[in-house]
Amino acid sequence: MLGRCASVVAVLASLVGVISGFYPTLFFKIPEVGFIPYAMSGGPIPPYFDFTMFEDDSWLNDGDVVVAVGTKCGTNWMMTMVHELRTWNQPELK
Repeated sequence: MLGRCASVVAVLASLVGVISGFYPTLFFKIPEVGFIPYAMSGGPIPPYFDFTMFEDDSWLNDGDVVVAVGTKCGTNWMMTMVHELRTWNQPELK
């Protein structure tokens, strides 16, 4: 039984290796989790998981607000709330 499981794992690992070598974007066809094998096979990590852009903060100015919301998590709602908080009692900015 253990030999059969090892064989299945070896075949799956070989298949993933072949796919990542020739057509790595095929992993994105897997719903919900396709980016995981893509990143594990050497593809670039999606920008919402990569924090290197925040290591160099030269693109930020004093007073800037960075709104970081995941996809399909209420981005417009969050930006509206942040705008309301920043312009509280300032009708000329609304």
